[in-house]
Amino acid sequence: MCRPKDNDPCNLNTGDPNIDDPTIRQSLEDGYKGAPNDSTYPGYKVEVGGFCTASACTSNAGDLVSAPQGRRPAGAKLQYHTHPNSNMQDPRQSNPNIVFDDNPSPADKRNANYPSRAGLSSYIVTPHSIHRLTPDGQGGVTITCFQRWNNSTAGCQP
Repeated sequence: MCRPKDNDPCNLNTGDPNIDDPTIRQSLEDGYKGAPNDSTYPGYKVEVGGFCTASACTSNAGDLVSAPQGRRPAGAKLQYHTHPNSNMQDPRQSNPNIVFDDNPSPADKRNANYPSRAGLSSYIVTPHSIHRLTPDGQGGVTITCFQRWNNSTAGCQP
């Protein structure tokens, strides 16, 4: 969430017209922070996802590693989902060194090219970053990472 709703210092000076828009950004933050707890893995959140128009974002709860985007509304400006467990140990793995990455996964890159998302960028909100995945027209994506907070450089790490 962002000021004035709370005291989180949202970075609204990224140069991206979608995440710098206060209405869209607040909706993204509400979706991220409103994610339910995962019922199978205590201490973890489920991913949420959806589409955003100029006035609101949908928010569909998923599971530990995915979220349904739902039906694309008229006037959609972007598709998004969250990675709320970035940098935490993957509780499905016995090896404690396997953690959820803060970066887009191979599946995220494939999904950004789905026909249902044609003409839109996909955004992934993580604890410290917002990643924009834009189809390049050749089956790949261009990824741009933005700092989520204006008082931190903790995001966008390789």
